[in-house]
Amino acid sequence: MPVYAVITAKPEPLVESLLAAKYAEKHYKYSDTAWIVATPDSAATLSISLGGKQKLPDGGLIGALDGYLLVSELTPNYWGFSNQAFWNWLKQAHEGRI
Repeated sequence: MPVYAVITAKPEPLVESLLAAKYAEKHYKYSDTAWIVATPDSAATLSISLGGKQKLPDGGLIGALDGYLLVSELTPNYWGFSNQAFWNWLKQAHEGRI
């Protein structure tokens, strides 16, 4: 199953509440501005479901979120330093067990 990093420029209560409602057992809060989400949805679909801005053909914008939102797929090739609970969650997500 695809795993995505969802990153905002500042804490976004809307994103946090939508993650809790739509991806309750499928996300991990990494920080106040970053979450990891396991979903078969595309990055675009995930962004839209979290209120991310979308540009219309006429140049207008739609989307409930005021701030910036980045959704990027994570591969199983990662490295870093974090708590063990996070690494366990990420491994299970990449294995499709989340």
